[in-house]
Amino acid sequence: MDSQFENDYDQLRQKILSGKSYSEIRKFYLKLLKMYHPDKAEESKKKLFEEYTVKIVNLYEEYINQKITAAENDFSNQMHPENMQFNKTAAASDQKQNYTYIKLMEIARNEYVAYKKIGYGFVPDPEELKRRSENHLKHLGTAIKCYKTVIKECHAPELVVAAKKQLEWVQRLYDSHKAAYFRGF
Repeated sequence: MDSQFENDYDQLRQKILSGKSYSEIRKFYLKLLKMYHPDKAEESKKKLFEEYTVKIVNLYEEYINQKITAAENDFSNQMHPENMQFNKTAAASDQKQNYTYIKLMEIARNEYVAYKKIGYGFVPDPEELKRRSENHLKHLGTAIKCYKTVIKECHAPELVVAAKKQLEWVQRLYDSHKAAYFRGF
């Protein structure tokens, strides 16, 4: 394994562990995806770059899943009967909760953007096509998970309506990609 990749991978992991902002982590993640994209590698290193890309995507996906779980746990803790207080504290809690769901909506939107950046064009290599399709499904699946969490647990009507609209669109994309993926492989 390339020492430069190990350094970059460790940097991404450190950004996640140190609690850097979501946008900073995402920006570095996308930078690494571009840097280690198999299409940018020499022919002899394409397979290695594919492995690098898989490791980067898996680490980032783990981070996103942790963020979603944290948001769900935060909501569960707020809704626990012992934590329910109907006063100014509860109103502040609603604002914090809405902020959490706004962040989930942002994560979902960014996953959709990442899906679009993967590309659609003609890919003659079946393995590359399969890898791209799997990445499409991962990004869209994460977005769907975020939207469903907002719909299920958020009490702000405007956020729920927005999440439902976005979910409908992303779910259609996901279903069509999934059908194409299983037809093609």
